[in-house]
This record gives sequence, C-alpha cells and structure tokens, in this order.
Amino acid sequence: MLLRLLIALFLVLFYAINIFASEICLPDYMIGQVTYKLSSCENNIVIHRDSEYFSPRSGQCLMYNDVVSVKGNCVARIITNIKSYYIGSNYNVDTWKAPQKKIVHSALHDDFDFVRIVAKLFEAQTISKRAVSQGMNDECLDQNSNSAALAPLLNFPPGIQKIGDDIRELTVVWKGNTGVGFVEVSLKRGSSDAPGFASRVCWKSWTTISLPNDLKPGEQLVLKAVDAYDTKLQWQIEVCAAGELPSTPAAPNNDEMVGLWRLFKAPPEYRLDALSRINRNTSELVAPRGILNAVLADIPLTGSK
Repeated sequence: MLLRLLIALFLVLFYAINIFASEICLPDYMIGQVTYKLSSCENNIVIHRDSEYFSPRSGQCLMYNDVVSVKGNCVARIITNIKSYYIGSNYNVDTWKAPQKKIVHSALHDDFDFVRIVAKLFEAQTISKRAVSQGMNDECLDQNSNSAALAPLLNFPPGIQKIGDDIRELTVVWKGNTGVGFVEVSLKRGSSDAPGFASRVCWKSWTTISLPNDLKPGEQLVLKAVDAYDTKLQWQIEVCAAGELPSTPAAPNNDEMVGLWRLFKAPPEYRLDALSRINRNTSELVAPRGILNAVLADIPLTGSK
C-alpha cells in the first residue's frame, strides 16, 4: 500500500512539473507569441524564462518577464496585442524583453487539462490584429463576396444557448468563406425584432451584436444570421443570472479567464456566452485573441465537456 501511494505521488509530481515546464504558458499571463519561418532557426531562437532557457516552436506563446534572443541569420516575429516586432538578422535589435510582472500561482493553474488545451489551441493559430466587425458599410455593396451559402461552425451549431444577464454584446460566428453577398445578424426580443440590434458584415466570419441593457433572467431571445440568398442560422437564447452559469472559483474576477474556462469545460450551450466574454479582450493578454482565431478555424475544442 505504501509503495502504491509513493508511486501515485511521484506520478502526480511528475505531471505537475511537466505541465509547467518552460514551454507551457499560463493563459492569464500570456502577452505575446513568437513565430519564425525557417526550421533551421529553431535552435537559434531562445527564450529565457525564470532560470531556464529553451528553443521555442514557431507559434510558442510568450509570458510576462520572458526574454527572446535571436542569433545567426534568423529573424523572429514577436506579436502582442499592441504591435508586432521583428528581431534578428537585418534588424537593429536581436533581443526582445516582455513587460515585467509578478506571476502568482493560482488554483486556475492547477487545472492541468485546461492549461494544456488553451496553450495547444493558441499555438495552432498565428494571432492577428483584432478586427472591428460591426455595423453597416460600403463593402457589402459587392454581392459576390462569398460563393457558398451561410453555414455553421461545427463547434457553434444553431440551437439553444444560455447567456449571463451581465453580457452586453454577443460575438456571433459562422463557417469561414460562407455567406453569399453579406451576413446580417439580428436579435428578436419577444414578438418583434429589437430595434437597433443588428449587424451586417461581408468578407468576415464573425461579428458582434449589442444586447439590450435591461435583460432579465428568464427572458428568451432569438438570434438570427442570414445571407443575401436568405440562408439562415438561428439560435434560441435563454438569459440566465450570471452567477448561475458554470464557472471556476479560480478566476471569479477575470471575465476573460472565466470565458476561456467556460468554452472548454462547460456544456456546449454556454459557448456563445464564453466566446463573447473572451472577445471583450481589452487587456494586453493575447490568449483570448488566439483562442478566437482557433474558434474561427473550427479547430475541435478538445477536452470540452
């Protein structure tokens, strides 16, 4: 019995050590991403994190306090929420230093499955500048923007969704390169369309739509997306008290982290709420934007329940 207990303890410690090895980033401390093109450059690009040094994969997430160095004829691109930086050959600098911040271990970091999922999906996509995707505009004059009829993402099929009453804006997504001419998203509250709550976009596969400020738990809404050929996607929205939705006590005051956790760990009917919280991102953290990119690419949300 004692031997089995010692073996189990060793396995737990080994797993904990490996989950927080240098290559793994904590989602609430991600502030950038490093990418490069030449596979031969992998050993010429080094990240200094804490007291360790390691060669990153292209797409590796960066955290506060990281230092990235490049040598040889290699070039690395550092992407943050503010701007992109190039370091290395033909540039004036070969080192990039992340902002400094004390990293505090929290209960959120003990959810090893969650941390791995976020890191894996984040690294699967090169993050891009957050596009403003709301409002009527002239680009919708081109009625042939896409040739395929509007279609849903596998991770966000039409059906029932539940949102918190604290949400003020919904992020709506559909399959890329679908939606002939334009996609118009509208909200129905009760028996009529909610006035002013609509968004039309072209060339994009997501948009945001404002919600009424006076929503109450128990209200039922209808969210509809339609393209120029009248192909429709529709979601039945149930408004719930924000405190009653699945959450994690590890991040009660961080809406972005609650959204990330809910996207992967809560049932599928909470995904629009989760994505809308993720897309509120106004901080320098890049994990939410990287996950939005992965969602738009319809990468399976591995590990979700």
